[in-house]
Amino acid sequence: MTIVNDLTGHHIPTDSPLREMILLVDARDGQGQALVLQDGPTVPDYGGVGDPAQGPALSAAEGYYAGLPGKIYAKTLLELWTRLSPSGAYWNPTRVISDNRIPTFGSDTSTYVFQTSEVSPSGTMSETSEVSATLLFRRAFKQLMDQKGWTVPDIVMEQQTLTIP
Repeated sequence: MTIVNDLTGHHIPTDSPLREMILLVDARDGQGQALVLQDGPTVPDYGGVGDPAQGPALSAAEGYYAGLPGKIYAKTLLELWTRLSPSGAYWNPTRVISDNRIPTFGSDTSTYVFQTSEVSPSGTMSETSEVSATLLFRRAFKQLMDQKGWTVPDIVMEQQTLTIP
């Protein structure tokens, strides 16, 4: 999966360090059942930890993406006084602990391996699979949005689906 920043003149996401882009990768078999991620990055906890009793589908529908296949692009700050991270309080003493935003004309590639159905003796898959990638823009970290009662939805920046025979 490769994301290319070829339509802006700045790093993405930009503006406040609260901003983040979230890449979600979903793979399903021919019956629509989610395939298990065997290898590849997952969204960190600051992508939103939901209620495990709800299950991953409902949690994801509410914007809680932690643990799902994908990743977050952001400039992540650590607030030195409170040790809070991620923090958007850049006016307080902070330190950049990571910055994986995509620069102008830059790209980022990540690889995901999912467990699929068994391969037949002829070397072909017994059913089709579908892989979708969704790139979202989020205005603030999920925990802060929940604390403030902000209900602004994530913005779909791009979405692609690939059917694998």
